[in-house]
Amino acid sequence: LARQKQLSEARTQFDDALKLQGTTPAAAYSHYLLARVLAEQHQPDGALRELESSIRLRPRYAEAYLSLGSVYKSLNQEEESLKAFTKAAEFAPGNPAAQYQLGSALLRNDQAKAAVVHLREALKLQPNDRATMTHLCQALFRAGEKAEAEACTQKASSKAREEARADSQELQAGRLNNEGVQLEKDGKLPEALEKYREAVKLDSYRIIFRRNLALALCRLGRWDDGIVELREVLRQDPADTEATKALYIALENAHAAKTRGAAGNSTSPR
Repeated sequence: LARQKQLSEARTQFDDALKLQGTTPAAAYSHYLLARVLAEQHQPDGALRELESSIRLRPRYAEAYLSLGSVYKSLNQEEESLKAFTKAAEFAPGNPAAQYQLGSALLRNDQAKAAVVHLREALKLQPNDRATMTHLCQALFRAGEKAEAEACTQKASSKAREEARADSQELQAGRLNNEGVQLEKDGKLPEALEKYREAVKLDSYRIIFRRNLALALCRLGRWDDGIVELREVLRQDPADTEATKALYIALENAHAAKTRGAAGNSTSPR
């Protein structure tokens, strides 16, 4: 219910669960989940109360401390937020979110050198996270590590440009695929095939683009080429039922075409 944003209904279920669980260790998780619902309903006082109950039952509950720090941060209670994030990182040193939040809190509290330590660790755990890299660059600069800060900034800028290019390519690939779908609806299958092929070149990991390419090849009677593409679809997603069905049909038609010596006269997969 919470994942579906039915927060009031979710809250009722968590309340009922807590009545049954009482003060058993299992109740710590329910208090934690209820706190997240309350925070999303903009009830920070209730969220704090539930998180404190959770931590009383599980004193080393890193996720609860992480949420506790976030609630205090939303209330601009920086000292309490810093304490909570410190506990989260202490109890879960391998959690990149805990290291990032602690590093960011230290930076906000003018403890740049200490912030660098935790932000470096967060970036080591999650190397491609742009927010972590940005905060690390700021911390290095404020800690007086000018050369490293400059190198960090250049790397962050390069990463941002790469992501922008990737986003642009993804949008272009989607546009080409949609144009292919429309061309196919208009009965222009060869033209649609070229649009699908261009989309796959730009984004080879989008299953739908490659599946459309494969089916277009089959519909044009190019069974062997279609089979190659369908097998690649299933290599990336073995559970793709549409590609599985199409592959069986394509294999049958390819075999029949070779037997007759004339490819492409059988019904293509739909």
